[in-house]
Amino acid sequence: MASDRRLLGYAVALSGVALFTPDALMIRLADAEPFTYILIRSLLVAGALTLGIALFARASPWPLFRRMGRPGIWAGLLNGVSSLCFVFAFSHTAAANVLVYIAAQPALVGAIAWLVIREPVGRSTLFAMLGTAVGIGIVVSHSLGTPSLLGDGAALMAALLSASWFVVLRRHAEVDLVPSVALSGLITAGLCLILLVATGTGWSGFAALGWSNIGWTLLNCGLMVPLALGLVAIAPRLLPAAEVSLLMLIEVVVGPLWVWAVLGEVPPTATLIGGTVILLSVGTHAALRLRHRRAPAPA
Repeated sequence: MASDRRLLGYAVALSGVALFTPDALMIRLADAEPFTYILIRSLLVAGALTLGIALFARASPWPLFRRMGRPGIWAGLLNGVSSLCFVFAFSHTAAANVLVYIAAQPALVGAIAWLVIREPVGRSTLFAMLGTAVGIGIVVSHSLGTPSLLGDGAALMAALLSASWFVVLRRHAEVDLVPSVALSGLITAGLCLILLVATGTGWSGFAALGWSNIGWTLLNCGLMVPLALGLVAIAPRLLPAAEVSLLMLIEVVVGPLWVWAVLGEVPPTATLIGGTVILLSVGTHAALRLRHRRAPAPA
């Protein structure tokens, strides 16, 4: 029974990650004004997830939203602002840079879990945090004094907020927080409306959209991202967080390859070096934790 649950967990997590891997490429192909794109993306994700929840529950989704309570609001806020920072970062720095910061997420989860819920931090986690800090420093060193520093900052903020979201999911594993992903889309959309007005962009970004922009946006945000987010939100309920974090690293490796193969965007050398340091640190940490979990108990 436990093995069946584990197998299902891997299937859910890998399916979600696989759908996420072309996200960076799809954002580039959409080629829209950042806040306009994020607004459309958020509304599509929120609508698709709400429809999916209603179809799955075969009832009105509103009771599920109400039952989330305060944890659902926190999860929605964290994931909503993280999504805003994530997409904004792609318009201001290299795609590989954004995904490298996302690779730091497992170590950030450990740090935030210790700060917020006092989850113990082992020696391997401390080394992973140190390695992650070194890798981030290497990537940022390439951006100092350049316009891409803004994008790097947004990507790092996205990673921090996303790590906090995972901690909320872990802390409240008994609560069905999948509807919070739909709520996060509405929160992101509201923030985008404020930013569009504040920056004077208004509806000009929508007027500039062509059929190609709309097509890529609908495919990614109306189908692939909602499915991926829903599956990733379910995965921590079936697998240990360390295993889910390890599987999420697949996006960091495959995502830049999509962008390089289709658009020819070559990652900066500093990003490759820093990303390697982060992947080795986080991957070693996750492998050690998995080995520790599987070790037989002493007789």
